[in-house]
Amino acid sequence: MPVEKKYASDVELILSHRHDNGADLWTTPDKRLIKGAPFSTLERLDR
Repeated sequence: MPVEKKYASDVELILSHRHDNGADLWTTPDKRLIKGAPFSTLERLDR
């Protein structure tokens, strides 16, 4: 899906964090979305 130019930098910033939980697209290496405290995908959404 094409991204409007004015949102391109926002999309790049979001995607730059896609490996923050240890695997691709915010999952843990065992393919779970929620890792638990102190960090989880759900907690990451507010940043």
